[in-house]
Amino acid sequence: ADGGRVVLACNQMRGYGRALVLDHGNGYTTAYAHNRELLVGEGEAVRQGQAIARAGSTGRATSTRLEFRLYRHGVAQDPARHLR
Repeated sequence: ADGGRVVLACNQMRGYGRALVLDHGNGYTTAYAHNRELLVGEGEAVRQGQAIARAGSTGRATSTRLEFRLYRHGVAQDPARHLR
């Protein structure tokens, strides 16, 4: 979605399997869940377009997928309204 810093890189997040959370500043965070493999670790800076994980079916997922969530100040947002 955008560059930022990895604030969570978890191999077994309850229900979500391997998950990442990025802090993008200005109150925005994004979460990426059900990954097969995490390519970055906590504290790492990432740039827009960088591969951060490989899609998978970990957690409660029944097929390969990426669960993507966007939050602003902890409130879920509709990503389509914020991303281009």
